[in-house]
Amino acid sequence: MNQSLNFSSNAELLTKVLRERIVIIDGAMGTTIRTYGLGEADIRGERFKDAKKDLKNNGDLFSLTKADVICDIHRRFLEAGADIIETNTFSATSIGQSEFFVDDPREHGGRKDPEFYQKIIDDRFLNDLAWEINEQSAKQCREWADRIANKTGRPRFVAGAIGPLTVSLSNSPDADDAGFRVCTFDQVKAAYINQVRALIVGGSDILLVETIFDSLNAKAALVAIQEVFEKEGKRLPIMISAAVGRGGETMISAQTVEAFWNAVAHVKPIAVGLNCSLGPDLMRPFLAELAEKSSAAISCYPNAGLPNPLSPTGFDLEPEDMGRFLGDFANNGLLNIAGGCCGNTPDHIAAIAKALEGKHPRELVQSTGRPISNPQSAGPRPLRLSGSQPFTQQIGNFIMIGERTNVAGSPKFAKLIKENKYEEAVAIARQQVENGANIIDICMDEGMIDGVAAMTRFLHLLGSEPEVAKVPFMVDSSKWEVIEAGLKCIQGKGIVNSISLKEGEAKFKEYASKVLKYGAAVVVMAFDENGQAATYADKIRICERAYNILVNEVGFPPEDIIFDPNILTVGTGIEEHNNYAVDFIEATRWIKQNLPHAKVSGGLSNVSFSFRGNNPVREAMHSAFLYHAIKAGMDMAIVNAGMLEVYEEIEPELKELVEDVLLNRRPDATERLVNFGEKLKSAGAGKDAAADRKEEEAWRKGTVEERLSHALVKGIDTHIEQDSEEARQKYGKPLSVIEGPLMAGMSIVGDLFGAGKMFLPQVVKSARVMKKSVAYLTPFMEAEKALKRRIRELRTLAEQQTPAGQVTLVEGFTYEPFPDLTPDERAIEQKFAAELTADLDGNRKRYEAEFRNVYDRNNAQELCAEYALDQESRQRWSVATLGPAGAFIDWLYYKRLSELPPESLIAFNAGGHGSGKTTATRQVEVERAADILMDGTLQDEQRSRKHIEAALSRDCDVHIRFVYCPWESAVRNILRRGAKETGRIVPLKRAAGGHYRAPRNVLSLAANPPVGTGEFRIRIFDNSDFKRPVERELSWLHTRLPEGIEKLIEIGKITAENYINENSSDSAFQSSTVHERFFETATRGGEISPAGGSDLERAAQRGVGTGTPGAGGTGVAGNAAAVQPAEENDVAGKIVLATVKGDVHDIGKNIVGVVLACNNYEVIDLGVMVPCEKILEVAKKENADIIGLSGLITPSLDEMVHVAREMERTGFKVPLLIGGATTSKAHTAVKIAPHYSEPVVHVLDASRAVPVVSSLISKEQKPAFVKQLREEYEKLRSHHAGPAVKLLSLEAARANAPKLKYDDLPKPAFTGIRTLTSETFDPGRCDCGSSHGHAGTFPVTLEEVVPFIDWTPFFHTWELRGVYPKILQHERHGEEARKLFADAQTLLQEIVSKKLLGLRAVYGLFPANSVGEDVEVYTNGSRKHLRTTFHFLRQQMDKGDGTPNWCLADFVAPKSDHASRITHHDHIGAFAVTSGIGLQELVMGFKAKHDDYNAIMAEALADRLAEAFAEYLHKRVREEWGYGKAENLSNEDLIDEKYRGIRPAAGYPACPDHTEKAILWDLLDVEQHTGIKLTESFAMWPGSSVSGLYFAHPESKYFAVGKLGKDQIEDSARRKGMSVAELERWLGPWLNYNPAPQPAASS
Repeated sequence: MNQSLNFSSNAELLTKVLRERIVIIDGAMGTTIRTYGLGEADIRGERFKDAKKDLKNNGDLFSLTKADVICDIHRRFLEAGADIIETNTFSATSIGQSEFFVDDPREHGGRKDPEFYQKIIDDRFLNDLAWEINEQSAKQCREWADRIANKTGRPRFVAGAIGPLTVSLSNSPDADDAGFRVCTFDQVKAAYINQVRALIVGGSDILLVETIFDSLNAKAALVAIQEVFEKEGKRLPIMISAAVGRGGETMISAQTVEAFWNAVAHVKPIAVGLNCSLGPDLMRPFLAELAEKSSAAISCYPNAGLPNPLSPTGFDLEPEDMGRFLGDFANNGLLNIAGGCCGNTPDHIAAIAKALEGKHPRELVQSTGRPISNPQSAGPRPLRLSGSQPFTQQIGNFIMIGERTNVAGSPKFAKLIKENKYEEAVAIARQQVENGANIIDICMDEGMIDGVAAMTRFLHLLGSEPEVAKVPFMVDSSKWEVIEAGLKCIQGKGIVNSISLKEGEAKFKEYASKVLKYGAAVVVMAFDENGQAATYADKIRICERAYNILVNEVGFPPEDIIFDPNILTVGTGIEEHNNYAVDFIEATRWIKQNLPHAKVSGGLSNVSFSFRGNNPVREAMHSAFLYHAIKAGMDMAIVNAGMLEVYEEIEPELKELVEDVLLNRRPDATERLVNFGEKLKSAGAGKDAAADRKEEEAWRKGTVEERLSHALVKGIDTHIEQDSEEARQKYGKPLSVIEGPLMAGMSIVGDLFGAGKMFLPQVVKSARVMKKSVAYLTPFMEAEKALKRRIRELRTLAEQQTPAGQVTLVEGFTYEPFPDLTPDERAIEQKFAAELTADLDGNRKRYEAEFRNVYDRNNAQELCAEYALDQESRQRWSVATLGPAGAFIDWLYYKRLSELPPESLIAFNAGGHGSGKTTATRQVEVERAADILMDGTLQDEQRSRKHIEAALSRDCDVHIRFVYCPWESAVRNILRRGAKETGRIVPLKRAAGGHYRAPRNVLSLAANPPVGTGEFRIRIFDNSDFKRPVERELSWLHTRLPEGIEKLIEIGKITAENYINENSSDSAFQSSTVHERFFETATRGGEISPAGGSDLERAAQRGVGTGTPGAGGTGVAGNAAAVQPAEENDVAGKIVLATVKGDVHDIGKNIVGVVLACNNYEVIDLGVMVPCEKILEVAKKENADIIGLSGLITPSLDEMVHVAREMERTGFKVPLLIGGATTSKAHTAVKIAPHYSEPVVHVLDASRAVPVVSSLISKEQKPAFVKQLREEYEKLRSHHAGPAVKLLSLEAARANAPKLKYDDLPKPAFTGIRTLTSETFDPGRCDCGSSHGHAGTFPVTLEEVVPFIDWTPFFHTWELRGVYPKILQHERHGEEARKLFADAQTLLQEIVSKKLLGLRAVYGLFPANSVGEDVEVYTNGSRKHLRTTFHFLRQQMDKGDGTPNWCLADFVAPKSDHASRITHHDHIGAFAVTSGIGLQELVMGFKAKHDDYNAIMAEALADRLAEAFAEYLHKRVREEWGYGKAENLSNEDLIDEKYRGIRPAAGYPACPDHTEKAILWDLLDVEQHTGIKLTESFAMWPGSSVSGLYFAHPESKYFAVGKLGKDQIEDSARRKGMSVAELERWLGPWLNYNPAPQPAASS
């Protein structure tokens, strides 16, 4: 028989094998176990058959109950080629096993915490079980590894598998307390120590810490391993393997692979690698990075691809795939150890082994982390640290260590820690990182601070701050217990600051060894047994001694040693201190030259302590000291990263004075610097305020679009009206401002909100700015709408009058329709006429703004948008617009004429087209400037004579300036201007007619002068050469009259053709349009243009559609019938929102409405208590796209079902949104959606509203969205259709009622009713019974109530999650929370100071006793007369753990068992309070100012005040009842309810029956005393109201009744005198059965 090969614990052999070939590790134990088809009975066996919990997922247990299967799996992996097999111990710790054998306290209202886990660690059963699993598993592996090794002659190794835990040392499970940890480092370490010891005893060769999700957990395992090694005197090779996500970071603690390596390299693992979480393809880049950074062997055993439930293994990749991937890894030199994790069976391992056979392993290198005997022989080694990200020192680059989280260096930080304001303290750390700190120094050494507790909590909080946790931490303390507490909280590689020889060499080596065990670098202070080194000689002596001990005796890597030779204070006035800075600098130089790889650091602020209070001097001293120390070799310093001046920018005189002190250059250096420093302090006053003002207004320099966007995103409304007006002027139409820059800004807001970069309060502020802008623009839009209606009316009138040959739309505006127009031309003519007359005064302003007093119908044509579109459109619509343009000029002329004083000058330019009239008349000398210049041709004598006579009759002077030009020259001028300038060419026939008629009309006016009292004069100017006009006599003009129009046309044709030919080289003249337009060979008006559409179409496409920009547009299409006024662009959708009938709560609905409006949805908010009929009526009338329902109280759920039914019955086809505090996705799916065939969507909060609505409205997105929604709802319905909750019968529940004592029954100071009010209010007659009648009205003030506010729910209203005050320092939304809180304080102060809200309350204390689940309330102390009865419900769930089934009646003493007398004299209290008096007026006032932000803020504050008032009143009642007089609780304690007694409300979990409020209202006469009303659904109005009952029993507590059986419903209905069906309707959500169908409730 062959001798057995003993490969156990043979580290040297493993190292040898790793150098020779790629070593194969086995595959997935869990995956392979599943192939054996084992079930729950198999894992339990006989031993665990009575275990309370399911054990099937506790795969480690199979090593005990199915050892044959586990051994068979080991055999198969070994035969497949595995060199290393893992023990089946992935979860074999006491903590891991507790998940299967210990009840979860969270199921009973408790929580897992260190106290819970200490019991786990101390639990003998769990420890013994974990030990047994580990030992037996190791032995099983050992046996089969040795069998196969002996059989094959190839060594096989056993890896003791140490897996992750279900607890995290890096993260808190409590979203409201980032500093909480469920267990401690020491507890995790203890669990791992037990596991490690057993694995070693069982025969493991290697210890494998694997699947590391949480790096700090892994560090606890590594510390445990090292401590076992030390105790047992035996070492095994260590393998370490992390599980990273797609970003290459550990799954829980988010540490990158290089940072991870830096954190674990100190244990000198034989291999480090990655496993699990990813397939090989996704793992590769991170493995390559690790292979590059690590000096250890590299292991890789990835999952078999992505999970695939259809695959036999549960994963995608087949064996051949895994072989191919890992073969490629080997080819690229990445592997030393390879295998598989989840999804990898023995077949996969066989394929991997085959693929890697013969491939060379990655070359192993000597670890730089190992001790070296001759440090000088190695090259420069940087300091390598890590937080969640790696930090590697760049040799020569200075490292800044943030000092502001040091209680000794920062009074502010110390104060925050003492006041337990850790979240604010975290902000200081964040600021240090933002300011450039590479490392954060944390020190808690202060007499009034518990250093261990403070260091632990603060580091836990920092670990939860990603932006801070990325940098390494320096744990700074003079107390070892504080340092070690800090090391137990750091997942990366940090720095210990500090140890020293002060306590002697033995302690020094002890502490150094522990630092090395935790994997940290260390600061060594220049201290020894004789004290602190102050001189250069002492500094270098101590540092050299410490270096030799650390490197040669402890084995500390020299690059991880950081000396602090003590930066001491200079400038103190004491001569011995003068050379301190110089001594430090020189000692630094010596260390860098004589102690290889060691680093130098120091506390920089020490050097300037003598100048505290003078920051300019201190900053200069720090910069100058660093300049010289860094030159000497200083590597790092503890600094305030935000308090450093740039050395080169230090003011020269200050720099000289500072360096005199630091370098000890002159004896009076300190005195001189002190004097100069005082001058600096006074000179710096006021600079900060000016800088703030400059920054605040910098954004005002942007464009109007940029300013509007900034105002919207930042919520600034200071300049919004000014900017809105500027934009209106620029864009012409107010709607264009809204649809343009305003919506662009709100789109940014929506994108930021959707991406989680803006928070709800910011969005509401943005909406406030938007609304104020829209409110400013609204009057302009209303005017536009009125104008559009008027245009439509006038256009219809024009259409009616056109056939008659004359159109008069208003008095003074008459034109003759141009004959023979095309339909499109006629449409433009009528449209233009209507636009002009609809707003004559507005069009006059537009005209005169551009053309001033020059009246010309060609200018007036520019008021037509279609005409003014471009050169081509001017030609096309020239004829169509002439009539209305002329009519407008006539109206304008007479209007202006009526305004002018006598002797005003009216000038008429006259002459044919192309004569150069405008240019010529500007050149001639005139007596005075004209008040009106009629710049036309004067070819219509009748029209012109009327104009002239009207002016003369008003005693105005009229001058006619006729400009003559030869016809041939005029033709050339017409063509030149049309081709080269205006683009408008007057056709030959029209031009000829003008040249023929104009001179004749002038001569006619001269021969027959117009009648009037003013001066009439005609002047003739010869413009033949187009240079300088020459004035002529009338007789001269007689000789130059053209012969006739036909002759002019004949000459014009010849002249035009010759002129075009002369300019044949100029492309402008070769355009066919020039020839066509002049000779009128082209078709006219509205036909397809070369641009691809008619001018009408192009005008519509460009958004041109009004003759009056700024006065409402009228778009046109390509035909006459389509030329209709364009309406405003459609909004994204129209949504009707309502709080359902009977419910008054609407804050959430209001917020949703604001957010939707911000995203361009039109929101119609119907308010609160809206009946179904009104909701559907408005939705139908408004043609709504979506209906949204909101409700807070549970009866609203039934009303929502009713609305859904009615929508189905009446044929609605729009989606229905459901929202509100009591609603849920499950209830919507199960109870509401089945009653309506269209989509019914539950919207959790405002942030979800926009994506849901946009998906429902979008034709493209809706089908997929609805399909997914219905699939999700079907799953929910299937789930809820499963077995009902297991309940006890009512009798069994009663039998399990709590057995309470009733021996502590305090007697109230009064019985009866009392009222409180903050205002003058007459409660009227009290109808509460004489024996306990009205006991008085008392004053209360808002000032008294405000301190009782619990601010946490206030932030939740605004969808900012967190606990006050911690939320103010929240990493993500802390800044916005602070702004919101500041705004709330401002409004709250105004509410209090101005008494904007009123408080009213009524409460009473009454004799009472319980009878079963009822509580009888008596009229007086005799308890003979029953006043009323409250009816409560009892828990019926089968708890199975002995805990009682509670009912509120249990907290009131029962009647005696003897029928004749009552032995317990107990009481019950009742109350109703409101802070809503005046709220509606306050909210409406804000809304009238378009201030939704403060409207919602007021509602939210009123709700908080109501709850605060209830808390204030409860405190008063406890004192009056007698049991609360000695409480002495802070307001925070009161908010946390750390007092005796409870105040449950009807409708809440302990008393879900809302109808009990009616009994309370009757008992207290609530409406009479306070004005609070109950709706038909028992909601309170005003909404900011609270009511409930008081229970005083010392064991009273809040609880949830839970699901109810039909037996209790029937019993309760009988007691209440109500039908079962009616009670089932009110308690629907709590029923554990489906009630019989009832007719739909009527709305």
